[in-house]
Amino acid sequence: MTEQSDHANALHWRFLFLQALRETGNVSAAARTAGKSRAAIYRARKQLPDFAADWADALEEAADWLELEALRRAVDGTEEGRYFRGEMIGTITRYSDSLLMFLLKARRPRPRPACGRVRHVVGPMILPGFYARRIPPERPSPPSAGLLAG
Repeated sequence: MTEQSDHANALHWRFLFLQALRETGNVSAAARTAGKSRAAIYRARKQLPDFAADWADALEEAADWLELEALRRAVDGTEEGRYFRGEMIGTITRYSDSLLMFLLKARRPRPRPACGRVRHVVGPMILPGFYARRIPPERPSPPSAGLLAG
């Protein structure tokens, strides 16, 4: 009978841990909620592949909630009280451009060159007067198509 109660107890603390991890995204806080040490929690994750998968899923869900809150603050804003002589006289809505920027960077990262280097093209299209000053008048100007080709 103790084997069944041990199994039920293990299922119970894992459920509590995963639920708290989904809500907080914090292993220490979730471990406290489950009444277990961090060491015991990490040991269980290492030994139980299903628990490890549920753990990863809980962290993803916590990240989804954080992303939703960041989006809400960026787009809908947050109300801030305005005070005069210690008395609230109204509110303003403050929006977060930096949160919006981070969300956009995460969802639409810039493509990187395959070789890992950024190649800067400097030519007549960017600096039109540069070649005219540097090339003596007796030489023809370089063709623009040849500069951009490779």
